[in-house]
Amino acid sequence: MKRKLCVWASLAASAIATPGFAATLFSDPLTSDAGNFSLESTSDARAISYSASGVTFGGVSGGDGGRNILYTNDTNYNTISYVAYVTADLPSGNNTLYFGMGKGIIGTFGEADLTAGGEPTDQSRSPIVSGTIHLNLNTRTSDPTQFRINGPSPSENAAQNFPSASYGTDRIQMTYDATAMTVVYAINFNYNGTFTPDYTSSPVDLSAADFTTGASIYLESDDGGILRDFSVSAPSPEPASVGFLALGSLGLLARRRRR
Repeated sequence: MKRKLCVWASLAASAIATPGFAATLFSDPLTSDAGNFSLESTSDARAISYSASGVTFGGVSGGDGGRNILYTNDTNYNTISYVAYVTADLPSGNNTLYFGMGKGIIGTFGEADLTAGGEPTDQSRSPIVSGTIHLNLNTRTSDPTQFRINGPSPSENAAQNFPSASYGTDRIQMTYDATAMTVVYAINFNYNGTFTPDYTSSPVDLSAADFTTGASIYLESDDGGILRDFSVSAPSPEPASVGFLALGSLGLLARRRRR
């Protein structure tokens, strides 16, 4: 079983993170509408449904016309560093998952924030919004497994093939560094409860992305794809940072003792 894996990025004017307006860090099992997300389209054809298994996309209409997007109500995730996860249950060989950061607007082929161009070989798509990035995981057997970056000058990265990975339950991680302005994706195929990446991308440079109007985290799927167990949290500090803080604490303690 082959999978198609894509990361799309649109690059424009540089963005500056603004302190004081921190986005919400939260977990949501996606088993009901907990008020953390908004739905891009209210069309009956693009209706989603919640259950104990998660949120199902494309249960009414198949293909591109059944795709819909859930995007976080907070629109300033571009201003903080975070690690976000979502689990995807992709029950067939015809599912597509999009997990990213941007506006979450339904574009051509129902794809978030993108318009124009074809699929899968045409790299000429352009962004609807000037700051967006998403990972595209595709279980269609007819498509090659690809990992590519799309910007003003589209380029394709080396193809990524996962011949031993079958469609089923996958856990996806998106790590955003607001200081370095980079995103790294990692995927655990056939997820069993312990996140062990089978694939980790190189950092995607977003230093020229225009997030001046903010960015949500968004989720999208189709054809009965189920998404669940979303979370967004602060990244773990680097060991060097932890050591520096520990030394600072020891120094402060020693100074107090001398007094």
